[in-house]
Amino acid sequence: MKVIRELSEMIEEELDGAEEYARCALHYKEEFPDVARVLYDISMQEMNHVNMLHGEIVAVIEKHRRERGDPPAA
Repeated sequence: MKVIRELSEMIEEELDGAEEYARCALHYKEEFPDVARVLYDISMQEMNHVNMLHGEIVAVIEKHRRERGDPPAA
């Protein structure tokens, strides 16, 4: 299903962003703790986006199952 593929790609982008922010937070943790805290918070926001998108994928699949049975495996 196209919507699942698109949301999955968005999840990948959000995960990449979260990882980058977390890596930067660790890098600046000692020298710039306030910057590190902001970067960490942004990373957590990205993970919240991942969870929201995943929830939508689950909802789409559940709706499809109710209305038409299991979606195609691909």
